[in-house]
Amino acid sequence: MEQLTFENVWGEKSPALIEEISNKWKSLGVIPPNESPEKRARQVVFLIRNEKRGIVGISTAYNLRVEQLGNHLLAFRSLLDPQYRIPGLFIKLVHSSFDYLESIHHTLEPKPIGLIAEIESPNLLKLRDAVTSTGFVFIGYSARKLPLRVRYFKGAKF
Repeated sequence: MEQLTFENVWGEKSPALIEEISNKWKSLGVIPPNESPEKRARQVVFLIRNEKRGIVGISTAYNLRVEQLGNHLLAFRSLLDPQYRIPGLFIKLVHSSFDYLESIHHTLEPKPIGLIAEIESPNLLKLRDAVTSTGFVFIGYSARKLPLRVRYFKGAKF
């Protein structure tokens, strides 16, 4: 089995890394036309790389005020290259990202109380459980009528 590595790239990113991430998204056609791939690349938390050092997985987060919850949360996104959608890899990416962001959330301003994700993946839309193995809990639907899930950091205060 191919060796995959997780690379934490939160914080400042080199122009070369921003370009590499942007090119990956462009190759998969996943960035909406009205959004800048370079801007989103600055939000990357973890990359998953294959043995050839190619990017096969990405997680991002950015601070967002969620009016329904009256707090700031980190809007979380993840992507796995279709060739690397293997059992357990998505869960590991979610948990790695959450654990790291939970460890630093007290340093962020405004201080987020957890992560929120709008579920777009057809595979994940099939999940009907209130709580999944990601630890995220269903809280309702977005304006786009997609499921919203949250996972709070330890000690979150509303």
